[in-house]
This record gives sequence, C-alpha cells and structure tokens, in this order.
Amino acid sequence: MDIEGLDGCGQSTQIQLLVQRLARLGTSAVLTKEPAEDCLSGPEIRQILKKEKPAPKNQIELQKMFVANRKDHLQKVIIPALADGKMVITDRYFWSTVAFVWPSRN
Repeated sequence: MDIEGLDGCGQSTQIQLLVQRLARLGTSAVLTKEPAEDCLSGPEIRQILKKEKPAPKNQIELQKMFVANRKDHLQKVIIPALADGKMVITDRYFWSTVAFVWPSRN
C-alpha cells in the first residue's frame, strides 16, 4: 500500500495510526518511506530535497537517483517483506518521485 500526500498534510501520522491499528488486529506490516535512507542514493536525495546540497543540473540525473533508490529499496526491503507474507506500507512511492523531479520544482 502506498500513501502519498503533500508535505505537512499528515500522511506520516495517518500511516503510523494505520500500522498501530493493524498491529492491534494481529496483522504484521512493514513501514517504509521513500526515498529510502538505507538504500542507494537515499541520504544524498534527502540532502537535495532539504536543499542542504545542490540538485544536479540535469533533472534526468535526479530521476536516475530516485530510480536507483527505488530498485535497491524493492530488492532489500519490499520484496523480502512481501515474500514473508507481510503487508508493506510505504510513505511515498511513485507519484512523489514524479513530483520531486518535476522541472518546475527547482
């Protein structure tokens, strides 16, 4: 399950409430967030989004960073969790990638 939202709209709060509710119902859920900090390019992407580091001049380079992060995240976290029969809840996924690298953002 992917939950998207604008910065500050409360999606992270709602996700935490969902995970707590599922736990009370006995459903195991793995909570993830993209860009994933512990995957390829994650820390660098976060620095760019927080404007702590300049964005690449070419938007395609930033998109490539997001794609590498997603691939690593899928392989390390999401696919193994699904294989174990767990529900995966992701705070941001595909549509956020589109929004973060949209040319008018920078």
